[in-house]
Amino acid sequence: MQTLEDLKLFNEDVPHQVIERNSLIKPDLNPYLIYKSLKEVFGQPNNDCIDDDKNQWSYNFKVDDYYVEIYDWKVLDSSIAVYSENGNTQEAEKIGKKIKQLLEKYASRFQKEFKAKIREPDARIIQNPFKLYYSTAENLRGLANDVVNSSTTQNDIQDSFQVYLKQFDVSRSAFLMYLSSFEAFLNLVYELHLKNEHRDERIYGTINRHQIDVKLRMIPTYCNGFIVDQIDNEDERFKNYHRIVNLRNDFVHANFIKSEENQLIKEDGFEFLYAKYQDETVPKDFGQISIEHVDTAKKYIDDVIELVIESMDSNYSEGFKELLDYEAIQIDAEKE
Repeated sequence: MQTLEDLKLFNEDVPHQVIERNSLIKPDLNPYLIYKSLKEVFGQPNNDCIDDDKNQWSYNFKVDDYYVEIYDWKVLDSSIAVYSENGNTQEAEKIGKKIKQLLEKYASRFQKEFKAKIREPDARIIQNPFKLYYSTAENLRGLANDVVNSSTTQNDIQDSFQVYLKQFDVSRSAFLMYLSSFEAFLNLVYELHLKNEHRDERIYGTINRHQIDVKLRMIPTYCNGFIVDQIDNEDERFKNYHRIVNLRNDFVHANFIKSEENQLIKEDGFEFLYAKYQDETVPKDFGQISIEHVDTAKKYIDDVIELVIESMDSNYSEGFKELLDYEAIQIDAEKE
């Protein structure tokens, strides 16, 4: 086998006794380059038995007593699988590596075309940051509850107390993740719905530097798809969110919190402490955060997301709600 053309398409059924894959090679080439090479030499893919959740195309070949399948894998990858009846792994790997070399050589003729298409793609695939942060927060919240429950099963009181204290560590992490998830939600709204006249790099950069409550209020000004002029900052859901978002920078940057200072008075050798009354629904001290506060943060975040979606035109809101559960989102070029 000296050239790619030496491969022979195999259009029959693979013998039922060939059930074990003897070699799997993953070429260091974009699947587009492999597909273009195979299509130019052999025409359309000849294997219709593919898994639609994992593959888009697949070619079957036969090399001597070996069966070869070349296919894409979840859009990002491609594979060369070699099967045989005799189980000779060494020879199977040799065939797979040879095909890989031939593909790499042949694919070089499509590199210029590939680079041109990347510069003007048909669509972009973006990660959904909201899904990532929110699901992390949900998992941490569940873990904090598990820690509390497991502490009750400890036989030793000291061990039980030590396990119970760990809930506060997990709760702090969950609290921050919920706050971050809403920031990710806002960024997603802006990425998907920002008006074209604001997509200039300098303008978009200025918008991103707004305080987060201002950025929240101004979504309808900067983005398409809203039926209000501004997000209502008198809505209780907005106010509740504003209460917890004010804590974010203090927590993240470990700032000293003035409201946590208590006054100490000494009189006749005695000490008297004055501590201000504080609303404990949302703590001012990061060390005080427990599962109850995490539940509050979750509710406030869910509520303010609902407020934003309610402010959208129904033609936008229905599709947008569906996107929130996707791990990645495709943005078609013609829609930008």
